[in-house]
Amino acid sequence: MGHIGKTVSQNVVSGSEITDGTVDTADLADDAVTQAKIGADAVGTTELANDVAISTSGNISTTGDLTVDSTLFKVDATNDKIIFNHDTNKGVLIQDAGLTDATEISFSNGTNGIRSGLITGSNLSFYTGTAGGGSATKKMEISTEGYITKPLQPMLSRFTNTTQSVASATYRAIVFDGTTYVSSGGSGISASNGDTRFTVPVDGTYYVSARIRFQNASDVNTATELKMNMNDAYRGYNYRQHNRPYESMWIDALMDMSASDYFEIWLYQASGSNQTITHTASGACQLHAWLVR
Repeated sequence: MGHIGKTVSQNVVSGSEITDGTVDTADLADDAVTQAKIGADAVGTTELANDVAISTSGNISTTGDLTVDSTLFKVDATNDKIIFNHDTNKGVLIQDAGLTDATEISFSNGTNGIRSGLITGSNLSFYTGTAGGGSATKKMEISTEGYITKPLQPMLSRFTNTTQSVASATYRAIVFDGTTYVSSGGSGISASNGDTRFTVPVDGTYYVSARIRFQNASDVNTATELKMNMNDAYRGYNYRQHNRPYESMWIDALMDMSASDYFEIWLYQASGSNQTITHTASGACQLHAWLVR
């Protein structure tokens, strides 16, 4: 044993001097291997525990957490998480979402919030929330059949539910106040100015379509115009010289719009008696809009 201790003190241990491929702690002096000899990042004998193992094939296993450079990479065994470059709610996080057959993948820069993917059963769902792990809500889902649903996609579906009359040589913004066809009349696109003006929440290309029907029991010899405006600028137009009983007019357009831009539907009649717009919940007069891209 004295010979082995001498060899260790010279920083040399040969294979022939270690029987059975084993060096017992009793064979080595307490300070036989120092941090100075193996580097500043050495793991001393007091820092190794029985729950860290290196197999003969080179596999490393541990029952505790594994951390590389504090925040660069961490396997959190206690909370079942894998974290990349994660510090103060920043980075990439893979964790158990606490649901059956669910895994969450979160991305965050610590300021603009968390974007996460959640696999629930057989579907792939996408949630967004606030930075710091605030409550996230589903924004998109892809089913196993390939169906894509976006429950908060900007969309509008309304109809006229108020009596409206257009006097001779007068423009009138049409009121679309009925909202029962689609829950709350849609989502994202807000109504104002007495339900005549509709404002979009985000930049994009929107499709807008409107239909107006006149409540006339007989022919009316008057010219009528149906206009679509965006921010008080003309974007679409339909014209009719003579209105037959219960005549309808349509208008639609694709428009590039910015957040807070708005659109309106206007009706004009050139001459003659007042023209009344059908206002029942039958859907004779409708307005639809949605974000295309």
